[in-house]
Amino acid sequence: MTEKRLIKSLTENKILFKAYIKLMGDASTRVYYRISLEDNFTSEKTFIAMVLPQKVEVNEKGNTSFIKEEPFINLHRYLIKSDLNIPEIYLNDEMNRVVLLEDLGDLTLYKLINAENRNDLENKYKKAIDELIIFQNYTLNNENNDVYAFKRSFDKDTLKWELEHFVEWRLNKGVGIKLSENNMKIIDRYFEDIVKKLIKLPQIIVHRDYQSKNIMIKDNKYYLIDFQDALIGSYVYDLVALLKDSYVELSEDFVINILKYYIKKKKEKSNIEYDFNKLYEDFKLQAIQRKLKDTGRFHFIDIVRNNSSFLEYLPLSKRYVRDYLIDLYPELYEIFQDALK
Repeated sequence: MTEKRLIKSLTENKILFKAYIKLMGDASTRVYYRISLEDNFTSEKTFIAMVLPQKVEVNEKGNTSFIKEEPFINLHRYLIKSDLNIPEIYLNDEMNRVVLLEDLGDLTLYKLINAENRNDLENKYKKAIDELIIFQNYTLNNENNDVYAFKRSFDKDTLKWELEHFVEWRLNKGVGIKLSENNMKIIDRYFEDIVKKLIKLPQIIVHRDYQSKNIMIKDNKYYLIDFQDALIGSYVYDLVALLKDSYVELSEDFVINILKYYIKKKKEKSNIEYDFNKLYEDFKLQAIQRKLKDTGRFHFIDIVRNNSSFLEYLPLSKRYVRDYLIDLYPELYEIFQDALK
């Protein structure tokens, strides 16, 4: 179905192409193709076609009635005016739900790290932090109510729903653990505490999935992609996504060093000063929420979408949760420990 819509869009928009190939997918419902163009069509040799679902999709709970266009297009219009590196949009075919994008190649931060056996790892992550700070500073200084990201947030219901994702999809359906009524009450109490604390943290626009597979590298520049789910969340959320990435194992000493670099650069670039100990505690709290959700989500993708490829990332996600739960919520860890082995 996506292939038919792609060909229809290319034909109707008079895009002279000679071939196309479907790219490896991820957890997204969007489908990507690399389009090889006829030599005399443009100076570009290829485009990336993003074939969207038939209807606009929104991933989180809450009021989304204001969303009338594809969130990626909505945020792209806003971010293109910043100093961020993001792909160009060459065509937005709303009728066929196809978007033609600049081809950034195939090199992600994830691939770069693995290809070079982590040489110069610290500088690679510092460059990712630099780009994140540009994103944060631009959104902090350029509020725009026409941009969906400013109207959506990790509110209480969304954060709680994501935490409960772990109970439903990891415990109940993933490994078949049934919890007692008393344990469910304890879990609910701690989940309420986590959510309450997260909502009280400084709130900014977050990318939501700022991790190694969503950072493209072209001409030694780091590009931001897959930003359609951006919304208001805690100031440490994207730091967690990057440094507690389920695809890349980083030592805690390394994480701490990068967090200290973030604090230093944040003060230099925006005159915002963070205390390391406070930021690190907030980071750990957000990591518990994010990685519990991820652990449940990987089972959801396997069971509901029949895609088991993410199960290989469960051990690292579970370890991240385990380490920080032992530190911050030992009683909750006791209940979850069998599911976190």
